[in-house]
Amino acid sequence: MSEEIHLLYEAFHQLTQAEDAEGRQLAAQRYEQLLEQHRTRLARNEDLLRVNVALSKAGDEFSILEAVALYAQPRGAKRISISFIYTNAEGSIVRASPQAIWLNGVTSPPDFSRSDSKRPYFSEEWWQGDYSRPIFIEDLQDDSRITPENARRFVEVYGVRSMAALYLQVGGMPNAVVFVYWEQPHTFSEDECYVFTQLLQTLPSVVATRRAYLAEQQRAHQMEIIAKLSAAVTRTLREEELLCTVGELLDANLQGHCAQLYLADVLENYLVPFQPPHTPRSLPPSIPLHDPTSFASCVVQTCLVPTAYGEPPDYIFVTPLDEGYATLFVPMLASDRLIGLLRVQASGGGRLFESDLWLINALADVIAVALQNARLYQQARQLAAYQERNRLARELHDSVSQALYGIALGARTARALLERDPSRLREPLDYVLSLAEAGLTEMRALIFDLRPDSLEQDGLVSALTRQTASLKTRHHIGVEVDMCAEPDLPLESKEALYWIAREALHNTMKHAQASCIHLRLAHEGSQLVMEVRDNGIGFESNGAFPGHLGLRSMQERAARLHGSLEIISAPNNGTHVRVRVPMTA
Repeated sequence: MSEEIHLLYEAFHQLTQAEDAEGRQLAAQRYEQLLEQHRTRLARNEDLLRVNVALSKAGDEFSILEAVALYAQPRGAKRISISFIYTNAEGSIVRASPQAIWLNGVTSPPDFSRSDSKRPYFSEEWWQGDYSRPIFIEDLQDDSRITPENARRFVEVYGVRSMAALYLQVGGMPNAVVFVYWEQPHTFSEDECYVFTQLLQTLPSVVATRRAYLAEQQRAHQMEIIAKLSAAVTRTLREEELLCTVGELLDANLQGHCAQLYLADVLENYLVPFQPPHTPRSLPPSIPLHDPTSFASCVVQTCLVPTAYGEPPDYIFVTPLDEGYATLFVPMLASDRLIGLLRVQASGGGRLFESDLWLINALADVIAVALQNARLYQQARQLAAYQERNRLARELHDSVSQALYGIALGARTARALLERDPSRLREPLDYVLSLAEAGLTEMRALIFDLRPDSLEQDGLVSALTRQTASLKTRHHIGVEVDMCAEPDLPLESKEALYWIAREALHNTMKHAQASCIHLRLAHEGSQLVMEVRDNGIGFESNGAFPGHLGLRSMQERAARLHGSLEIISAPNNGTHVRVRVPMTA
């Protein structure tokens, strides 16, 4: 600019110093020429400044295109578009994704109604390795860089004949590409070439900032989805309810993509689709796991079979379908075992991006662990039910069945005495009555265990009283009970204390060889104390209780109540179990 001013000054000086008319005319022509060039450059720089100011305020793809349109629209441009470029780990371009379109003064999202097979494509070869300058194609149908087929697509799909393309790089890596189109063949002026070239200095940083912001927002949104799913799957351990919840969350949060869960069957020969009850869509077929023609089967087998490096690959398979859609298959594995498969089919433009792959892979991991936990919980419940049935069978055999046998024996004795010596009936009848009372007491205790609502209705004191009465009747052992009024504790706390007391009493009957048990329940300040003492043979208590699963479970129950459990015992010195829990537990 300073050189132009200097030239203008010299031309003006020559004009004022010219001595003849011809000299003045030549000087005036040069001065007017330089002045016009200066005005042109000044207008060009003003245009560029206006675009750059608008770019500095641009907050999204639409405002970026509107800023470029401030210069391109007055020069007849019909259409402007921006596409983000995605690369692989080696830096090669794998996808150019349209983000926004400016068309005759109106900005809008890209139109994905046409399949990718009909769209014109952009090629790095157009730039021939020189990305520092835009490429200018004055007529798409008469340029050696554009194939006839691609030129025909530009005309048919977009209705354009001329193009300026700006390849944006950040740190030497492709980041985006901006296209400016004209409806008819267009001859690019020197000023237009200059302005579009200068825009390559400002557009990359603006677009890079926008992409970084979008990536941050997207990652925050994805983490929110993962958090929602993680929170939802912890609320239930019932498999069908869990799967329904997962399906609802996937449908609501995967941006319209269609997600389908498949579960491996027991023999792991098929992947069986899961569909919530009362859903209108048809159920897809099961997937055979050993079908070499199945994409899903190939994915699963690749993940399950170790590679030459010893570890299964983190394999994700994406295949474009006929109309440009893509399908993602992610095996769900837990503890190196196949749980199922998550299949996601892209919607809209049929695209799945690298960030989508990361999210869906993470969701598949969460679902797999949740399903494994639900199944382990179900197995644990089945095992607990089996063990409880066995315990009840033993209890019935050891107490009620023996009482019934004794009642039958006493009744036969009484019947025999009735015929021979009725005066001796009193003793066998008293025996029958005592056995009936003992059996009734025992049955009440067993029924109490079978009813889940008994503790809530009858209370902890009543439950412990029935247990001690059952022990006294069945084992003919001395039982002393000292209990306070019903404590004000949550039901979960009462259940834990009840089972701790049962385990302590069971250990006494099984191991202690005691003749007397003392059960105490009392308030001590802000704590509730429960004690079980016996005068049995005792044992060496070391705190760790290796092999004593019952004692360990008692400690775990007390810890869950934020309380403490103390076991004091020594050989030939009895055992004293003391539990302390806060009243706010």
